[in-house]
Amino acid sequence: MIHVTADLLGADRPQEELLPGALSALSKHEDLVLHLVLDAERAEAFLRECSWDRERLSLVHAPCFVSGNTDPMKAVREIPDSSMMQGLRLSKTFGEDGAFVTCGPTGILYVASMVLLGKAVPVTPCLLASIYKKNGDVLAITDCGAVLECDAGKLTDFTRMGLSYLRASGVENPKAALLSLGSEDTKGTPAVREANRLLRESGLPFLGNIEGQDVLRSGADLIVCDGFSGTVLLKTIEGSAKTAMEELRDAFLQDGLGDPGRILELSDRVRWKYNYNDNGGAVLLGLKQPVVKGHGAAGPETLESIITIAYRLAANRLTETITGMFRNP
Repeated sequence: MIHVTADLLGADRPQEELLPGALSALSKHEDLVLHLVLDAERAEAFLRECSWDRERLSLVHAPCFVSGNTDPMKAVREIPDSSMMQGLRLSKTFGEDGAFVTCGPTGILYVASMVLLGKAVPVTPCLLASIYKKNGDVLAITDCGAVLECDAGKLTDFTRMGLSYLRASGVENPKAALLSLGSEDTKGTPAVREANRLLRESGLPFLGNIEGQDVLRSGADLIVCDGFSGTVLLKTIEGSAKTAMEELRDAFLQDGLGDPGRILELSDRVRWKYNYNDNGGAVLLGLKQPVVKGHGAAGPETLESIITIAYRLAANRLTETITGMFRNP
């Protein structure tokens, strides 16, 4: 059985809005056991009105949750009964069969996961998010906000972990590219140029440098960069797609070109491809268990998505794949 522990108090929405997403994920995977960390009394009242498998769902009561303005180490040391800290400690007990999900603050999750779960390999963990390319293939980007400044060694480590994630996600023969301001190997910051050299010599499936305008139409499945650049890249893609589709939609509606409802549907479908929050949030790589971070404004569909991602990564032995990548590069 795969055990996913979910912190339902870390999101902006109340747990009653998120619970249907958790129950939906549970119903779709017979070997999934869910441990929900939340206000147990309120949850029991809600669940009495629902149909669910009592043998595969447990409730863990938490009296509070951590907020984004709390110092991460203070949150770990002084708020041990918060939903995130309880959830991480519980998840650890399931070893390689466990995974943790939350919509709580990213900074606190990053620190707490390293302290309470521990690192699987002796490298800096990174945050990976996914969107979709024009042809519908997954495009993963790492790092995307955890490590703002990276040396060449970290970028190489992120490449190994990102490729491991894609393999555990079912992508065959994934390939990586290094984000830079030119496609030539000699372009970029000193860290990018050195990382390019290391990756060329590593034997990894590395395509070379890639520029921002090419990330959605290249043969790369993984874009590697520092956390500052990755965050800017993700949000620029998301914002550009949203603006372009709104302008195209408005132009079609103003000119009466087609059914308005159909136009809105197609517009939303395209925008969804480039919104990493709607695609399941982000995954922390390099820890002893998969940790999936959903957006604070997540609804039931997003919660179902991140639980499913965590379940699949644990079932496909993400941690084992990462440790193998560093053991046998």
